Amino acid sequence: MRPRSLRLAFVLACAAGRAASAADFSADFGQAARPVTVKGWVKNPPPGAPGAVDFSAYKGRVVLLERWATWCGPCVAKIPALIDLQAKYKDDLALVSLSEEEAEKVRSYFKKTTLKKLDPSRPDTPLEEAVNYSAAVMDPKDPSIDVYFGFLRGVPSFYVIGRDGRIARAVVGSYDEVLREVERLLSASGPTAAEQKDARESTSIEKEKGRLTKEVTKLGSPSDPAARAAGAVKHLRLAEIAERSLARRPWEFDARDDRLRALESAWHLSEAAERPALRRRIAAARDELFAFNASTRTYPLSWSQFAEMVLPGDYALMDPPLALKAIERAQNPAKASDGDRVWDMVHMTTARVYLMNGRPVEAAAWAEKALKEVHPVRRGYLTARAEYHRALAAMAGDLAGVRAEGRKRLASDAAAAKALSGGRAARLEL
Repeated sequence: MRPRSLRLAFVLACAAGRAASAADFSADFGQAARPVTVKGWVKNPPPGAPGAVDFSAYKGRVVLLERWATWCGPCVAKIPALIDLQAKYKDDLALVSLSEEEAEKVRSYFKKTTLKKLDPSRPDTPLEEAVNYSAAVMDPKDPSIDVYFGFLRGVPSFYVIGRDGRIARAVVGSYDEVLREVERLLSASGPTAAEQKDARESTSIEKEKGRLTKEVTKLGSPSDPAARAAGAVKHLRLAEIAERSLARRPWEFDARDDRLRALESAWHLSEAAERPALRRRIAAARDELFAFNASTRTYPLSWSQFAEMVLPGDYALMDPPLALKAIERAQNPAKASDGDRVWDMVHMTTARVYLMNGRPVEAAAWAEKALKEVHPVRRGYLTARAEYHRALAAMAGDLAGVRAEGRKRLASDAAAAKALSGGRAARLEL
């Protein structure tokens, strides 16, 4: 779920197809929202605009533009709330949800998934019947899309458009903040001057973050010491921006997530002498994020995703005990998040956590569960096979051969998946 670069480009200016340069539109606070091109509609297309979301057609209504994905746990966990939001405000609100996945994949997800799966208190109604808002698929490289989500690349991310057709707020991840903004805009008096100032500052912070993110993305992982030092400084600046966001909104999840990721990236680019201090800051940020996630009923991050977060690829940054605490919460029905209930990779993650904590018997059992629940062609299945055999190697006491055996099994399963999928190459990681 992460924001990346803001790439200024041209946008499609009107339904007639005239182009406008990015010099006069950059999806800033207060600007009139420009049309968004879509590849196709999956649910409830608006009248009169088969190939676009034309915000001028919604004048007098608040528009909530969402970017989401079927694989995003926090995204799908909020679908029931979005249905309720649209039902509550009816003609005063237009909710438009965009995915960069193929239309058939989104339709299939809506057909196979029920409200009850996302929220046990709901009826067993398929989403294809329950979803009451507009849903479409889009090309993220389309200029009309990129100018909005070029720096809000995480999912879910939102733009809130006021009744006057102007951009009121840009938000990554925080549904609670989106809900507050929608309710402010729909109130009889509208947002106050202080609330408008807050929205302007919030959007400004997101754009500064987008500019820096673009720079560090372009930088990558350089070998030149001077470039690495410059990159570390930029990442630390991103951590400071996240701190600014937290000072203004202590309830924000994404600012905590941004801070943690920025500190980890700075650690990778830092000199050896600087790493111990950064490692302590990373540990503190993780502990604070764990406590925040445990203190809110909305669970912005599923516990299985949190476990993945604290087990990155670099062993020096892994925190297996904290990952185990997260997985134990995911297994507790009273503490598990909505994402833990719907994310089909949770068993595989659990296997990895137990393996990293020196408990190979439990790891093998959870990997076996993953094998039974993920389709063979999917990457999750292949990685689960690798985790399973890593666990078996660990049980045999051959710790040095664990990773080698995992890679060996992964290569074998990749060939099998290619055959099963009609020759399509499988994208694999270990």
